[in-house]
Amino acid sequence: MQANELMIDDWVNYKGIYNQIAKSDFDIYREKWIKDLTPIHLTTEILEKNGWRKDGNLFLHPDTSDLALLKNVNHGEHEYNFLMGCFFKEDKDFRWFLDITFVHELQHALRLCGLKNEIKIEDNRFPYKKIDPINIL
Repeated sequence: MQANELMIDDWVNYKGIYNQIAKSDFDIYREKWIKDLTPIHLTTEILEKNGWRKDGNLFLHPDTSDLALLKNVNHGEHEYNFLMGCFFKEDKDFRWFLDITFVHELQHALRLCGLKNEIKIEDNRFPYKKIDPINIL
């Protein structure tokens, strides 16, 4: 995982604990702890707990049916964990355009679409907390 892949409020795995990036000034400290961050795989359970409506292998955004994720897509030589698409009313068809594997990728895509991007993740081992770079050094 690279620091330039992350934004404030992105979910990451920090040394086995799920956290959200908390401060915009984490760039100053990132070189000291970025090596300990790993992405969190997007799962059907995470989508369902966040209100995405399941219809077979299709997951519809909780606020609009114009945006969806398709699970386990095989297309030619490519295999996708989730493929994001949106409904184009003028064509009356979905267009699939973005491969999403990790939670932070979904958060970025939702931000770009101007949609609700607050993702809740529960890690039963530890309570949720935001990463404060000053406190983790």
